[in-house]
Amino acid sequence: PWFKERIKMTLRKLSWTWDSYKNIKEKAKVDISTFQCNMCKKYVYTGSSVNNFDSLVIKHGKDKIIMSKVNVDHIDPVESIESGFIDWNIFIERLFCEEKNLQLLCKSCHTIKTNEEVSERTEARKKRKK
Repeated sequence: PWFKERIKMTLRKLSWTWDSYKNIKEKAKVDISTFQCNMCKKYVYTGSSVNNFDSLVIKHGKDKIIMSKVNVDHIDPVESIESGFIDWNIFIERLFCEEKNLQLLCKSCHTIKTNEEVSERTEARKKRKK
């Protein structure tokens, strides 16, 4: 199992260079180092300068801007919630998908969505074992 997980992780890292991923980030870009989260709609500053962050807070308001990382997220999960991993062809096809199945999320929204999917997957796995 560890070998299979390592291959999945390597493929996921490779997918970050996929044009669809780059295009989604570019479309979500508001300013240099600033993107808009597709879920919470906040502006996400990914830079390191506190001065730039402070000026964005002044420009957009404290409730509209956060300092965070961003993730390109699959709207429909790469691994099926109901079935889990099916086979390599399906995994790769879903991983290297078109832009319409991708969205940009801030780190906290991505964590929330991922945790929900993990819970749903766990429940589905329990049902399959019955």
